[in-house]
Amino acid sequence: MRKIDGFVCIATAMLVDNIKKEILFGANVHFKGATAETFQDNGLVPFTSLKMARKGERTLITRKDFKNVKIAKIVMQLIETEKDIPLLIAKKNLVVAPIVSEHSETTRVRLMGRYVKGRPSQYPLPGAQLELNGLKPFPNYGLAQEAANEASRQMDRCQVLIGTFELKRL
Repeated sequence: MRKIDGFVCIATAMLVDNIKKEILFGANVHFKGATAETFQDNGLVPFTSLKMARKGERTLITRKDFKNVKIAKIVMQLIETEKDIPLLIAKKNLVVAPIVSEHSETTRVRLMGRYVKGRPSQYPLPGAQLELNGLKPFPNYGLAQEAANEASRQMDRCQVLIGTFELKRL
């Protein structure tokens, strides 16, 4: 099981039709001189300290495309093998994480949660991008598993992880 424990910045952008997009940013792992990188593009690497997250927050605040930026504590546990599935069956607040590209230098993950009425969905997938649904995870394992199965099938059998998702805004 992969454990993720640290801090992220939540940068809010407004899309057309007043749809709010909440983008998670974590530690920079790919770009020289940058302080933050999107959490989904950096392989789900959070900031390891509040001090680093505050530095990322200061940088992101200067960008005109974000309405506001907040810091949050994030804790995730992603199962990487089928033997870990029983650990999630009784859990709530689950996310689905299809690995949409994986290279030696970069791993790109798409985080998915439940569909929220009035927000964009990921039709025909059962669920929505976490950044578009208000950062709402799936409420139970059954719904997360259904979304994971469909994501794997529709994305040419890409690896799909399921995990717990706790986000506490500071």
